[in-house]
Amino acid sequence: MSSSPTTEPRAMPVNVAALLFALAALWVVPAAWCGYKLAVPPAAPVTDAGKDDKEKAEADKAVLAATDVNRPTYIVVLALAAVGIIGSLGGGLWLSANPAGRDRVLLLLAGGLTGLLLMALGVWFVIDEYQLLANWLNRKPIKTRDLWRVIVPALVFLVGTGVAFLAAQPARQEERHNQTARRLVYGTSVVVTGLLLFGALVLVNGFVAVRLPNRLDTTQTGYYTISPATEQYVRDLTEKVTVYSFGNIQQSGQDETQALLTACQEVNPANFIMRNVGRGTGPAELQKLRVKFPAVDFGNVAMILALGEDEKRYSSVRDSDMVRQENPEGEGPPRIFYEGETRLVRELLFLSEGKNKSTVYFTQSNGELSIVAAGRRPAPDRSATELKTYLEKMNLQVEPLPFDPKVGKLPDDASVIVVADPTLPLSKELADALQKFMTEPRPNGKQGKLFVLSAPHPTPNGDGVQPTGMEELLKGFNVQLTPAFLFNPPPGEQFGADTVLGFASAELQAAGQPVALSLPPAARLAPVVLSHIRSLEVLPNGNPAVQTIPLIETLGGREFYTWQETEPQPDPDQTLRKFMAMAKANQRETMTKKKVSVAPVPLAAIASEGEKPRLIVVGAGELFNDAAAAARRGDNPAFRFVAAGVDWLRDRPVVDVANKQYGFYTPPAKMDAMRLLFLPFGVLVLAIVGLAAGVWVVRRT
Repeated sequence: MSSSPTTEPRAMPVNVAALLFALAALWVVPAAWCGYKLAVPPAAPVTDAGKDDKEKAEADKAVLAATDVNRPTYIVVLALAAVGIIGSLGGGLWLSANPAGRDRVLLLLAGGLTGLLLMALGVWFVIDEYQLLANWLNRKPIKTRDLWRVIVPALVFLVGTGVAFLAAQPARQEERHNQTARRLVYGTSVVVTGLLLFGALVLVNGFVAVRLPNRLDTTQTGYYTISPATEQYVRDLTEKVTVYSFGNIQQSGQDETQALLTACQEVNPANFIMRNVGRGTGPAELQKLRVKFPAVDFGNVAMILALGEDEKRYSSVRDSDMVRQENPEGEGPPRIFYEGETRLVRELLFLSEGKNKSTVYFTQSNGELSIVAAGRRPAPDRSATELKTYLEKMNLQVEPLPFDPKVGKLPDDASVIVVADPTLPLSKELADALQKFMTEPRPNGKQGKLFVLSAPHPTPNGDGVQPTGMEELLKGFNVQLTPAFLFNPPPGEQFGADTVLGFASAELQAAGQPVALSLPPAARLAPVVLSHIRSLEVLPNGNPAVQTIPLIETLGGREFYTWQETEPQPDPDQTLRKFMAMAKANQRETMTKKKVSVAPVPLAAIASEGEKPRLIVVGAGELFNDAAAAARRGDNPAFRFVAAGVDWLRDRPVVDVANKQYGFYTPPAKMDAMRLLFLPFGVLVLAIVGLAAGVWVVRRT
């Protein structure tokens, strides 16, 4: 009679239990190390400037603790190691207490779990070091010491696959007569094969993505596409620019920033270099950056821009400046705008100017739009503090013009002077000073530049339009402001009778004139909506040394009658009715007096001497005040137009970039809740049934 299997010595369970205990001990090593790194924060850096400053030292320590980019990795490794310890130790203890247990099955469970944990760890390392891996695949130079960060993830994943595969081999001896072992062996094989296939697909897709970039931006606002102006500016860079991007998880707009910098690097890879400072950047490397860029607040930084090979000229953009949120009154979600592209370009321009802010002065003594926020503030329709704030964000120094009539001299540091919609004529002393500013050489050898916003304002007795006091000055640049209120009501009921639609010069936009390009495209008949405006005239026989060109005009055509009213019109609708009756009666004398025309009428003009910009004149002012800014909110095209005009007058590259607005999906008011509830359930049932049918067919064959 054959002996019973239970009477034979069984060394296998003891060996398996010892193996599981050893495996648990191996998991303890990474767990202990990661626990130690999480419990003990990195040491605060010590710099020469802050050795005796306790507050600075504490701040540095807090910054390093907050920016410990390896912390997520420590947490992930600790969690996976804890699972491995519990699984291995539990299996070893159970097998020690039950020597007759299914040792091969338990070895399969513990080995499979260990393999899956290692594969998960490898996937995490791939995600964590994706940029470095992408650079390696794209044959970009990487440091020799960083090669292990590319090789280790792949090795960990492959080792995990091998462990899971080897752990399944002893259990194959029991698969014929042990249903549990059979299921575990087949399940392990399926999981390992699936993960290997997934890894291969990820590797191939990553390789193809970095070698054959062909991005398709399907977002409505073009979030992952840089503007043509930014692309051209980056393409024209001749000096090396290095951008350090701080990829913290908490950072606002991080995905958009990575897409922006990657796109810029692809446009000019020789002179635009992106460096990621994220996970994997240790305290020592952070300390080097702190020493290299001592003026940067590392507790609130999104990116550092360094110019030149030595990177001694640098600037930074704060994390809080990347995204702007507005909370409009009333119902509806907040408006959120990504401003990273604008900030990037402006900081580069700022660096190229040697970090010297040009001063733009606003005249303030003749009823102009006020830019002074302190003291008694004027009504929103007579202030321009929002415009001042916008220009200051463009790295301009904006100040009220200090003018002493007794001295009669304008500041020597004035790069541009803005006359923003005066309601009173400029004093003779100021007008003469502006005349000298525009016609006589400046102390720095440069010519004066002037930006005029001048809507028509009634005289004190209401019988006409106030003169500006700049008539002679503007005539010297071939511009004459019409002393009348312009009417050009568009057809339809969506606009008021005093609305005027202005259109950018199609010729200037086609020629690439930068100020014209900041306006809506004329080719699409996109208008600038204006009101309370006057026309201007470009004098054909004026100063031959000055070239003056209309910048904005009315559309023209028989549906767009234009006429002038020399007196204020308190009721624009009644004025429109009177005009239509006059036109119907064909009162030619009155129509001639009102300068009725169906031809385009200039509303703004630019003047230059040779290639030197000198003057911009706009016959409107209401569009630029705080009331208009509050009504519009969001990205303000009027402010962008002023900024582009100031840059053009300063002989600086005009990079007009619109901020991108995040969209919100609002479900329809009438929504089928039953469909929303049962459709996912139905799809899930269909998938299960299909999978079951496939298994049945395979097993039948």
